[in-house]
Amino acid sequence: MHIRVPFLDLNAHHAPLREEFDRAIGEVIDTGAFAGGPFVEKFENEFAAFCRCDHAIGLGSGTEALWLSLLACGVGAGDEVITGAEHVYGHGRSDHLLCSSAGVR
Repeated sequence: MHIRVPFLDLNAHHAPLREEFDRAIGEVIDTGAFAGGPFVEKFENEFAAFCRCDHAIGLGSGTEALWLSLLACGVGAGDEVITGAEHVYGHGRSDHLLCSSAGVR
């Protein structure tokens, strides 16, 4: 017997939320607020409340999140940063993150 098990059925997952997604996307299109703006600010405030912290910052990518985290930790010129060798999208290497740190090879 051969049974096909789908890895992830996004259609089934999203179906109950379709109207909410359509409404939210429509609001973004109607206001032209594709980056930043009131929707990002609302998300940041709600996510900070969810995490029980004072602030949350929405970023454009995982690379930006790594870069900001390294800066917040004081990583800079001459520091060594060890990252994973594998990546799918973008570059998570420390020497690409504008911190002037030295990646360990």
